Amino acid sequence: MGTSAITALREIILGVVRYTAQGQWKVLVLDQASKRLVDSVVKQDDILQEKVTNIEQIEHKRALNQDLDAVYLLTPEPHIVECLIMDFERRRTMDLFAPLVHEFTYQAMVHDLLPLKEGDKSYYKTILNEGTPREEVKEMELGEKDKIWVKNRHMHMKDLLQKLVADFNKFRADNPQFAENPEGPTSINTIKDMIAGLPQFQEGKELYSLHLNMSQELMNIFQKCRLTDVALVEQSMATGLDEDYKRPKNLTEQIVRLLDDDEVNLTDRLRLIIEYVLYRDGIFRSDMEKLLAHARLPPQDGEILQNLEMLGARVFRPLKDSKPTLQSLFPHKSPAAQATDDLSLSRFEPAIKSLLEEQVRGTLDQNLFPYTKPFLDATEGLMNQVNVSQASLRIAKPTWARTRPSALEPRQRLIIFMAGGATYSESRVCYEVSDSSEKDVYLTSSHMLHPGLFLRQLGELSVDRRRLDLPADRPRPKPPACLYEKDIATSNGSPQPPELTTGPPNTRSATNASASSGKAQPSQKPHPLPSPPFVVATPSTGKLSKGSKEKKRGFFKF
Repeated sequence: MGTSAITALREIILGVVRYTAQGQWKVLVLDQASKRLVDSVVKQDDILQEKVTNIEQIEHKRALNQDLDAVYLLTPEPHIVECLIMDFERRRTMDLFAPLVHEFTYQAMVHDLLPLKEGDKSYYKTILNEGTPREEVKEMELGEKDKIWVKNRHMHMKDLLQKLVADFNKFRADNPQFAENPEGPTSINTIKDMIAGLPQFQEGKELYSLHLNMSQELMNIFQKCRLTDVALVEQSMATGLDEDYKRPKNLTEQIVRLLDDDEVNLTDRLRLIIEYVLYRDGIFRSDMEKLLAHARLPPQDGEILQNLEMLGARVFRPLKDSKPTLQSLFPHKSPAAQATDDLSLSRFEPAIKSLLEEQVRGTLDQNLFPYTKPFLDATEGLMNQVNVSQASLRIAKPTWARTRPSALEPRQRLIIFMAGGATYSESRVCYEVSDSSEKDVYLTSSHMLHPGLFLRQLGELSVDRRRLDLPADRPRPKPPACLYEKDIATSNGSPQPPELTTGPPNTRSATNASASSGKAQPSQKPHPLPSPPFVVATPSTGKLSKGSKEKKRGFFKF
């Protein structure tokens, strides 16, 4: 008896529901299309028996339940993906500090502090050849083609300036033909060398000028906005430890002093208040009013603070609070050595780093991050290894002589998807873990976040959806109307190709015929026949006309 497709699909659906969340109680979330598919092959009672408390539809308004895991069976439609992202944003976030804390690596600082023109690509407007007759303002792209950017974007700012200057001096030394020479070129060969290397030299010179300007502007902002003092307080709240790796003291007084300081900009004041709320797991309403009075923030920022609850954070703490403080999934550990003054501003690491390191070591908690399929049995894995080791040397090259893996060999891959956006600090961590573990780590997300964008999107969580102009809410693109128009003869009177008709085969003639009557129109010139003769078939029958058959006989005669 053959296998039934319905039975196979039923087992697949129940298997996914059964093995997700490691046998814990959960909610099944479907969309309109996937629900119709599931209902056609599986009974709801069979699903509920797999420890499913409820079956919900993602397009419908649903109560938020943070205590249960969820299993999503969705169709890959754009509006369903948007619903999924919004659904994740309503659940507890794993790491709310990551998009708020100041990160002092080059790429993170550029996107946080500089006025970039961002879209599919990022551009920065800079001045080239400043102070010379060739001075110009130019928008330059920050992307993968910029080797200086790719090489240095994850470097800490304390090391970047010195390295950029050293690299630029080496670049000039490698191109001596372009050194400033008041007497001009001394030989024809020198001129030829200059002409040959001019495009590459000019491009390199502009790139070094761009990055030296950006890094200098970053340092100016760093000093002007008192980011050293801001970062020290941030690090204490994000890690729960001060620069001496002890429990921080007098944090409230330090925050109030920074909120009163006019050199600290409004955005940094808002970030400090949010981080303080997260650190304390909620504060009293009276304390919030005092902090807002010191910060002198605009009224709309109060909406941003309130919307933290939509991400699972507690904003206000009641006077009598019996709720225990939530423990972090990955508690911060004190390092063996004390941090230097420079590194004390960068003690915080995103939670994704601990997640990746535990995954590499094989110690990641399967209850918190369960497999979607049953884990390979240890004995089965051992048998597979034995079978591989017993492979014949005739079909496999000997490996005992190799001391280390070849660079061409594929490495194990780790793919991380961050729902709701990923930060540049998390991107930097993925590069670091990839280098240290010799594994390929891929970070994927709906978009990249910097603190300004995160705050704006946080404020939009309470805005009417119709005002947001979300891609899922826009009309779907349609083919242009010109594709539906009939072809019009060109003005020079060139004839159009003959049209195929659905009438009897013998109604076609060598002249243009009327589609309605089949009679020739004497006012029109005969359509010239192509050479060699062609075969005309009617769309309805596909048969050849009598004249066509006679012409076909001569097809292969020469």
